[in-house]
Amino acid sequence: MRVSGYHVVVVGATGAVGHTVLRVLEQRGFPLASLRLTATARSAGRSVMFKGEPHSIVETTSEALRGAQIAFFGGGDGASERFGRAAAAEGTIVIDKSATFRLEPDVPLVIPEINRHTLRSHRGIIANPNCSTITMLMALAPLHAVVPIRRIVVCTYQSASGAGRDQMDALLEQSRRLLKREDLLRDGAPAAALERVAGAALPAAFNVLPQWKWMPGGVTEEEDKMIQETKKIMEAEIPVSVTFPTPLSAAGRDTCVVGRLRPDPTVPHGLLLQSVTDNLRKGAALNAVQIAEALVAEGLLVGARA
Repeated sequence: MRVSGYHVVVVGATGAVGHTVLRVLEQRGFPLASLRLTATARSAGRSVMFKGEPHSIVETTSEALRGAQIAFFGGGDGASERFGRAAAAEGTIVIDKSATFRLEPDVPLVIPEINRHTLRSHRGIIANPNCSTITMLMALAPLHAVVPIRRIVVCTYQSASGAGRDQMDALLEQSRRLLKREDLLRDGAPAAALERVAGAALPAAFNVLPQWKWMPGGVTEEEDKMIQETKKIMEAEIPVSVTFPTPLSAAGRDTCVVGRLRPDPTVPHGLLLQSVTDNLRKGAALNAVQIAEALVAEGLLVGARA
C-alpha cells in the first residue's frame, strides 16, 4: 500500500510558532496528504502561504480538528487546554508547544535527539519542552552520557519571540523609535560602543556580547573584572564564575550552538559553557516537526492511503 502522506492541522497558524511550523514543514518536506490551518475567530478567513499556495484560516474548533492525524498546537490563546485532550480522544496525535501538558505523568516530554524512545508511551499527546530547557539539554545531554552531571547552574536569556508575535511587533516598533532618536546615537555611550566594536567579528546590533577582549583561560576582560573586583570589594576570596551569551549566532539556524566550553575554577570537575538556539526553530517549531518525523520513523503513525 502506497502512503501519500499525513493529514495535518496547525493550530495557531497565524502566530509566531505556527508560522514557523509551516516554514519547517515546507523546508523539510514533511509528507502531507492534507493541511488545515486554524486560529482564533478574529483570524478566520485570512490566508497564509504554504508552498506558494494560499491556505485559508478557519477558527479552531473540535470539528476543525476532526480527522487530523497530527495536530501541531503552537501555544497561546488557551487552545491546548480547550481542545488538546478532546482531539487526542478522537485519535489525533497532539504535539503541543504550550506548558499545558508538559508535567502531566501520561504525556511524554520529548527532545528527539535525547529521549525519542519515550514516544512509544504516548497516549495521544506529546509535549514540546520549553525553549530554554531544549537549549540547555541539547548541550548537556552528550556530556551527561560520558560523565554523569550532578548539578546544573544556569542563566537564561530569551528573545522577544518567546512571548509571541505581539511582543515581536512591540520590539520592532521600539527599535524603530530608538533609531530615529538621533540624539541617542550622538555624543553618548551608544555611539561610542558602536565605534569600539565596528571591526569586531561579532555583530553588536540586536545582540548580547560577552565583550571583545579575551583573557587567558577563556574568560573576557569584562568577566575577569567582575571576578577580581568582587574579591576586593567584599574583602573575601569568593569564587565567581561568569559567562555571557551571544544569541545572534543561532538566529535562523536549526542547530544548537555550543561554545566557550572551559573549566569552572570555582568548583571541582565543573564546566562552563554557553548554549544558544533559535527560539522559534529548535526551541519550538523544529522540535515539534522532528517529533512528528520520529513518530513516522518509529512506525507510530499510519499514513493516509494514496
